[in-house]
Amino acid sequence: MFAVNILLVILLVHILLVLAILVLLEMELYVKIMTNVPMVPAEI
Repeated sequence: MFAVNILLVILLVHILLVLAILVLLEMELYVKIMTNVPMVPAEI
């Protein structure tokens, strides 16, 4: 049971790390899009 619990904790940590990385990448993309908005016509 302890081994199973450790594996579950490791899986949860990996999932949280992946989600954190995805959020950081989304924030970077959002910042790039916001900085490039003036270059793009507002009405599409």
